[in-house]
Amino acid sequence: MSAMRFVGLQCRTGMLTLFVLALSQGLAFTPVRIAVLPDAGGVFFPCGDANRNGAREVYLTSSSTGDSLVVFEYVHGDSFRRINTPSRVHAPEAFGDADRDGRWEVSARKSQSVLVFEAPDSFSFPTDSVWGDDHPGVAGYFRSVFTDLDLDGRRELAARVEGSGIWIYENAGDNQFDSVAVLPGGTFGQFAVGDFDHDGLPEIVTGEQNWNLYVFEWTGIDNQYTLSAVCTTETFENYSVTAPGDLDGDGWPEIVFYGRVEQGDYPGKIMVYEATGHAQYRRVWEQPLQASFFTAKNLVSGDVDGDGSNEFAFTGGWVTLFKCIGPDQYQQIGQIDGSPGFVQLYDLNSDGRCEIIFNTGDHVSIYEDTTGLSPIAEYSRRAPLVQAQALPSVSRAGASILLTGTDPDAAIEVFGSDGRLVHNFRPAKCQGQQTWDLRDQNGRQVPAGTYLVVIRSKNQTQQLKLCVVR
Repeated sequence: MSAMRFVGLQCRTGMLTLFVLALSQGLAFTPVRIAVLPDAGGVFFPCGDANRNGAREVYLTSSSTGDSLVVFEYVHGDSFRRINTPSRVHAPEAFGDADRDGRWEVSARKSQSVLVFEAPDSFSFPTDSVWGDDHPGVAGYFRSVFTDLDLDGRRELAARVEGSGIWIYENAGDNQFDSVAVLPGGTFGQFAVGDFDHDGLPEIVTGEQNWNLYVFEWTGIDNQYTLSAVCTTETFENYSVTAPGDLDGDGWPEIVFYGRVEQGDYPGKIMVYEATGHAQYRRVWEQPLQASFFTAKNLVSGDVDGDGSNEFAFTGGWVTLFKCIGPDQYQQIGQIDGSPGFVQLYDLNSDGRCEIIFNTGDHVSIYEDTTGLSPIAEYSRRAPLVQAQALPSVSRAGASILLTGTDPDAAIEVFGSDGRLVHNFRPAKCQGQQTWDLRDQNGRQVPAGTYLVVIRSKNQTQQLKLCVVR
């Protein structure tokens, strides 16, 4: 085993016990907790920029009510803006513009139903319930993603329904999803989507309760899928899976699984599978991992250290991170303690490093790896640099955008209510003030309506609403 040493740790918010490893190969992991989101929880924590203001959000559930959708939007530094919504859901899961109407959707579950919520316009959060399908008698464990499984240009909602398999719903128009297939086998847990064997036909990979890994593949015929491969895992309750991409650069994307074992000192293990040809897969790596049935939650992947290659993380009493160190070789690089529930990796502050997002009790913690960053560099990327104000907010002739700050790269973009870019500016050459004459890029007067003004600086994004009357 590689030699280990402890490395230094910074913690900016609260107290948390951390066990961090630096390996002889030069790997290091130095997490800093940058935020705590109170009264928040959930399962899969979908993230994105639904209101198109350049600031990314994470979608959670209120831990005090248990069924209220809450949104936390990144502002700058360590700050997040909380937006409470009237939506009543148990857990948001998938995020995207499923029906391609310019308004973002989030899939969610509530009791025995899988639901879709949509933003009322292009600059808002998904709060309006627009579609649902009931599954009576189901205990309520769902997992869903938006993706185009059969490559016909219409996105599917693939939803795991406990006890009955993976249901495929295809978008059939504005806020319409038709049930087109049910993939049997596998009663619960995560699933991953990708073209893992490079044959041009997308697959869905999932575990099942007793010893197997299932690979379902699109047949090339609209809405038809087949079980193309079954891999024996020697583990049961294979409920965690992620598809991190080609981690070792050999041209074949990896599939990462966690499953339980019946005997031994370690009740579970992490396994990495890889295709060797059409519908053929082999296990290339595994490692025992301590995690009980009640603490083992999920696997996710993302680029935590900003080197352009994904890591994968697992929660099982703590967050454990793994990194590829060579062909079919992987190494644990660190752990974050604190009894985490579910984990997500996503770059919320757009700095090239995925934050580590996980829930504990009645709150959600957000960590970021700061390995290799100097204190000055870390502070500068978090410091707010620009303040903005639109005068007047209602205008007939023209409007001024007043800027104060020091960021020479700040830019202003104006969007119409349909999400279309109307005009953009580079205000640094205007000595802190930019005047918009209410004309588009081609010099034409814009019609009456509400416009979104987005100010983007290096470390900060702000939005202002401007009403034009004629």
